[in-house]
Amino acid sequence: MSEEHLLTEGDSLLICGWSPQGRRMVLDILAVSPSIAITVVCERRAAGCPSVVEHPEITHINGDPTDSKTLVEAGLESAEIVVLLTDRGHGGPSQTLDARTILAALTIRKLSASSHIIAELFSERNVELAESAGIDEWILTDQYSGVMLSQSLQSPGLSELFTQLFETGAGSALRQVPVPDGLIGTRFSEAATEAIARGLGALAGFRRGDELHLPPGDDLVLAEGDQLLLLQRIGTTRLALR
Repeated sequence: MSEEHLLTEGDSLLICGWSPQGRRMVLDILAVSPSIAITVVCERRAAGCPSVVEHPEITHINGDPTDSKTLVEAGLESAEIVVLLTDRGHGGPSQTLDARTILAALTIRKLSASSHIIAELFSERNVELAESAGIDEWILTDQYSGVMLSQSLQSPGLSELFTQLFETGAGSALRQVPVPDGLIGTRFSEAATEAIARGLGALAGFRRGDELHLPPGDDLVLAEGDQLLLLQRIGTTRLALR
């Protein structure tokens, strides 16, 4: 996610649909940014929906996230970011669930050209459809599970690392931030040393346009417009090197 779409205090987040991952995602967001305004749009029968609406920071709209009137009622026009979760409450095969997600994206994009849409998808085959529907970013749930299982098999003990790394509430967070002026023109290895020395976190790589350098080569030089991928402790100030 680019810096201009990072959630900040006071922003509005709209979650459409519900899945078992939804509650964990919301708790992680609130652990870092407790004043984020969160609205969840899902039908009462959606699995797990009652468990999340009990949280005092969350507003629940009982309705279909593919319905335009419901989305307007939920405040879509003021939502900086929209997250589409696979609405497992409807049941059916993964292809049907992805189709509902894409239909919701088409409706959202018709109503809001500026919202940044992130979606949970089952199948990689539906990525092209997701792009054409106006989805900016997507998470392939099964793909990530497969990678983590593979890594854990090859290096026993990594399962605990994954839990700590990807659970914001555990005290750490992965962030993408613009390369500061003071590091433009320096090698990545030098920037990594500087970030650790100043207690800002560990640099895992950087993004340049559509290219992701993870891990980058030692000879790569940071340029204006690059985005650093930084692992930080919660509460650490954003990169402020000059």
